[in-house]
Amino acid sequence: MKKFITFLLLLFFNSTTFSQYLEEARGWFEKYEYKKSAEAYSKSNEIDNLSIDDLNRLAYSYFIIGEYKKCRPIVDSLIKRDNIPPLFFYIDGELSKEEGNYLKAKESFEKYMLLDTEVNIDTKIKSCKLMPLWEPISNAVINLKEYNSTKAEINGSIYNDKKIELNWNIVFKESGYDSIKMSVNEEEIDNSELLLLNAYLENKNGDLIKINFNEKFISVSSLAFLPQKNEVLFTATKLLEKESVHKVPHIFSGIYNPVNQSVDSIKPWVYSGYEDSTSCANPSINSDGDLIIFSKLGSKTSNADLYMTKFIDNKWSIPTPIDELNTDLDDLFPVFIGDSLLSFSSNGYPGYGRLDIFYVNAEDFSNRKHFKSPINSYMDDFNFIYTDVSKAIFTSNRMGGVGDDDIYTYELNKKIDTNIIETIDKDDILEKWPLTKVYFSFDRFNLENDIPEIDQLVSLIKRYNVNILLEGHADRRGSLKYNYDLGYKRAISVKDALQKRGIPSNQIQVISKGKTEPFYDCSLGCSEDDHSKNRFVLLKLLKN
Repeated sequence: MKKFITFLLLLFFNSTTFSQYLEEARGWFEKYEYKKSAEAYSKSNEIDNLSIDDLNRLAYSYFIIGEYKKCRPIVDSLIKRDNIPPLFFYIDGELSKEEGNYLKAKESFEKYMLLDTEVNIDTKIKSCKLMPLWEPISNAVINLKEYNSTKAEINGSIYNDKKIELNWNIVFKESGYDSIKMSVNEEEIDNSELLLLNAYLENKNGDLIKINFNEKFISVSSLAFLPQKNEVLFTATKLLEKESVHKVPHIFSGIYNPVNQSVDSIKPWVYSGYEDSTSCANPSINSDGDLIIFSKLGSKTSNADLYMTKFIDNKWSIPTPIDELNTDLDDLFPVFIGDSLLSFSSNGYPGYGRLDIFYVNAEDFSNRKHFKSPINSYMDDFNFIYTDVSKAIFTSNRMGGVGDDDIYTYELNKKIDTNIIETIDKDDILEKWPLTKVYFSFDRFNLENDIPEIDQLVSLIKRYNVNILLEGHADRRGSLKYNYDLGYKRAISVKDALQKRGIPSNQIQVISKGKTEPFYDCSLGCSEDDHSKNRFVLLKLLKN
């Protein structure tokens, strides 16, 4: 009897604990705390028993925080269901793109486009076609700054202190406050009721000096110094104000006191965003102090757009949009790099992830260039600025970081022997290159016109002089012989495509598995989508 009662108590306890975790996870989700929401769902140890709505929340949370590997199995299960939100086809496209399966990513984006038009995915589809052709910056070294914490750290521009002939990096770090507005220490910051960004100056030794603003409880996310003046422009959000207009970013001006590192006489800048009910942020000032570029979001903009204003006749001109750079999506985080370049971030051009970093000629905004990996990632990358000829800093929320946003340093390592690099790359490429699949329609063996995987492999095979094995597969419908022949024909189609692009026949091996080794087990029945996962040619790189 005691054992039975103990069993009932354990059952009740586990059920209660599960419900508590669900309530906690849903609460964090409603507060946009997706990392905490995902952690609460995981603590329940009952992911298989979650409702569809909770699975949707968990998958979305994993996606937003960049936990793509944890997101993948949940999304796979969701997109098999009827009447799922179209958003999950979009997420499937992003996951597939990050996995290097560009054809599948393209198909998922196209499915999303048929069901919903909220997100413009034309650029995503273009990215799927271009990414296989992009080569990473081979001798770039990316490192995390040591002071990154579990919360947000963001870099700004450079402050040139001419009085002491020293350049300072401008850095922003989050601090936390409890329910009675008392600051919390860094060890307890994850439990904060309020998070605010604070501005710091960083010297060449990595020492941080806090800049104090003469206004309490504002979150400062950018800071720019007007040359030859003590005036500064900064982006701030007043999260504790009751009126919603204050809870979005605006641009303010102030007077900087270098003696005690403070900003006083704070007031909204003439084009702060208050004057036309928009959100304005991230002002960047050229070295002459007569041109400001900033981002603006409002009813008359297409998402966030870049605007510029010039100092003429002792006043700032009415800001105008930079049509040469603005897209239908978000264009923001402008940073002047000296007098000649301007970097900015956008998701309106083909790129790796959400926000990618681009740079242009600062005079006429021409000659737009896109940084390749590892500077840009599959997440958000922004605020890129050179600190030296071959060194730079930028901010990213990519996987592998410490907190929400982290500051990274970039260095172009010119001392590395390029011959050593090629040797290392050739040895590693076979181990690290992910298995790639080219998919086919039902009962077909002809390739589509646009197969990014083919072009990507041609570049690799030529560069590293490796062989390739093409393994043809078919779904379970039809006889063994028929599907063996079909798998072989599919592999031959890929071989022909490689040969047309200059790969010798003696570097290509062809075999067929027919329906004997399906990727997706259909022994208990399959949907058409499940069958489609078994119609492919597997591309494997081999040693010579």
